Amino acid sequence: MLLRHRLALLIAVTLIAASSASLVLTDLVYGRIQERESADSIERELERTANVVRSGALGQDLIAPSETLSMQFVAADGRVELPVAGADPLPLHIEPTVVRGNAGSFLVTSAPWVLPSGAEIGTIRVALDLGEAEAARASLRRGLVITSVLVVVIALLGALTALRRSLAPLLGLANEAANVDPAEPRLASYRGPADEVAAVAGALNRALEGIRERQRAERDALAEVAHELAAPLTVVAGKLRSLEAAVSSDERVTAARRAADELLHTSQDLLTLARGELEVVPNLEVVDLGEVAEQIAAEYPGVRTVAAGGDVRVLADTERVRQVVRNVVRNAVQASPAGKVVVVRTSADDTTVGLEVMDHAVWACPRRSSSGCSSATSQVGLVAVPGSG
Repeated sequence: MLLRHRLALLIAVTLIAASSASLVLTDLVYGRIQERESADSIERELERTANVVRSGALGQDLIAPSETLSMQFVAADGRVELPVAGADPLPLHIEPTVVRGNAGSFLVTSAPWVLPSGAEIGTIRVALDLGEAEAARASLRRGLVITSVLVVVIALLGALTALRRSLAPLLGLANEAANVDPAEPRLASYRGPADEVAAVAGALNRALEGIRERQRAERDALAEVAHELAAPLTVVAGKLRSLEAAVSSDERVTAARRAADELLHTSQDLLTLARGELEVVPNLEVVDLGEVAEQIAAEYPGVRTVAAGGDVRVLADTERVRQVVRNVVRNAVQASPAGKVVVVRTSADDTTVGLEVMDHAVWACPRRSSSGCSSATSQVGLVAVPGSG
């Protein structure tokens, strides 16, 4: 799962949990407020009625007009005296208590029924119908649920938009890191807020700067080694050529001269690598691969060239082509036993020019047949570039 998907899921879960907790808490608080207000209301009415009865004042209503409030005067023996004699008495509770039954929910409380003479003859019982309060609470719950869903959806959309914008610099940094040039590792300057992504970009740039410094140090050391090798090898190769011209029949001198030439070529390869010229834009010109093959073959004993026909001229960098062909031929010569032939074959068709180097094992099995061939077949190097037309 992608980071933005995990963060979006986390945000959604957090919003839903927070909204649910807020809904439950609001409902509980509202319910407690309802209960307290109902209890205060019923206790005030009960106290007012008890005072009226105890004082014996005439001309005052015993029960305040209300569709939700009912009151009974119950004698000590449990019989209802008022307002309807013989009715079922309300439950007896000293403190306001919620009573639930088939007829609904009621808040019930009671107080002593005391006459002006001070005699206590029963209880005054009051019941408050909680149907309207519970309906209002249910309506509030529905409203809270709808509001919570809308809030979660709107907040989630806003969070996702902000998340996308916040992750955009990180995605840009990832794209830049994926496109870093190995030859010259460098990130573009980070343009974004000074946050964690900026810290990552800074750390990456510092790491890449360390890699560039290490590359420069290695190239400098490699160039120094190449120069140190080239100077004495040039002298050795020159002296060996002079000696070979004087004693041309001595194969040991010829072998030594060829080895010195190989080392010179190797030192030039090292110098090219140290200078970073492999990444330099090539100097393109028309190069005849046949001529290059013949020149390289002449540097090694036992190397033959075969021209399969066609125009083998290409548009390329002469030095780079010579370097590639020389490396492939050298590998083939080193892989072949002494006295075996290495073949450099050039060919061309309407769209492609090819150069193929085959050591003795491949040359012994030129096509599909494998009868009588060595099982250890050397690799075949193939260079193919578009023809010059």
